Amino acid sequence: MFKLSNLIAYLAFLLPIQSLWAQTTVTATATVEGKIPINPKRWYHLVNASNGLEGLFDGRTDATVNTGWSKVLDNYDAYYPLAEGEEMYITGIRFYDGKGTNTSQPVTISVITDKWERVQVATFTGEKYNTWVGPYPTSTATGDSQFRLKTPIKNARYLVLNSWGAYPTEMEIIGTHKAGYTALANTVAQKEVKLKHTFGVNAFEWDVVDGGRGGFINEDKMKALKNFTGIRHYLDWERVETTEGNYAFNPTISGGWDLDLIYSRLKAEGVEVLVCLKTLPKWMLATYPEGERDSENVPVKYGKDFTDPKSYIEQAKLAYQFAARYGSNSKVDASMLNGVVTGVVYPPAQNSPVRTSEAGLGLVKYMECDNERDKWWKGRRAYQTGREY
Repeated sequence: MFKLSNLIAYLAFLLPIQSLWAQTTVTATATVEGKIPINPKRWYHLVNASNGLEGLFDGRTDATVNTGWSKVLDNYDAYYPLAEGEEMYITGIRFYDGKGTNTSQPVTISVITDKWERVQVATFTGEKYNTWVGPYPTSTATGDSQFRLKTPIKNARYLVLNSWGAYPTEMEIIGTHKAGYTALANTVAQKEVKLKHTFGVNAFEWDVVDGGRGGFINEDKMKALKNFTGIRHYLDWERVETTEGNYAFNPTISGGWDLDLIYSRLKAEGVEVLVCLKTLPKWMLATYPEGERDSENVPVKYGKDFTDPKSYIEQAKLAYQFAARYGSNSKVDASMLNGVVTGVVYPPAQNSPVRTSEAGLGLVKYMECDNERDKWWKGRRAYQTGREY
């Protein structure tokens, strides 16, 4: 049975209402000197902040900047990406120091250069009161010279603001600025899409086949599924990699579900599939202390650094095997495939199942690694920042 609560309009990846720009004319705006304009809505926090940084650039020096409460991380970054073609030559930074101090937990401003180097350029500690201060808390300079950077910045691609939750009441960046490219005219090729072709539904294996009979399509359920043009298949990692490094798809070791059959039939019925590989398998959970085991933890072995791409190697290998099998590239090196071809299955999907290692079946176009990676309500073990993800 499908519940109305499961109905979702998630198929933006499948049926775009408009095609790509057929033609775009662009121009660069003039260079200006002085206070560099900042669009506060462009900042994005790498934490579960409920408010943005508009208060830091609203011109008010008497209002405290509050980005929300109950954050997962005590210390976090906020990124400001420069637009395409935008240039900043930063010669100075100034902060308005209102109430309170934050000497042990300073705010810092860094830039990420065009060579992907992160360079800290300013620090705010809040040690003065109701006055403008410059980028160096220990500086004895006065007047405009106190706001100048020792080394101007001319190749920034991102501004990065690091904070422990305390901010100045206002911040200004001084220098020379050239805005990015602005589209003047766009010619768009319109494409009509019927409303019924824009709806999808979340589903599990048992929404397609009979429970305990993983090798048989349930025709009544299929009749219901055919009302949608796409499904997001919630596929537990445990299903296809029950033991580390061994993969089984037709049928799976856990549950005996024949994924080849499921995806083949859905494709034949014109139902697009987005596979969401989710939850930690038992062999990965076993690396955690008993009191910290949750199948929705961040998909790494216990103790790994969430910011290090190498920490996710196990899920990367799973994604490779899945994409190799169900994607459209049939020329994947056979030596790279790792499929379980023997073994007892419970419940049995077929009589004497023989599993195969194959590539390029062309049954699935879209894959998602995990669901809701920003589970702040479960704490840091289940929460990833956007950059970690």
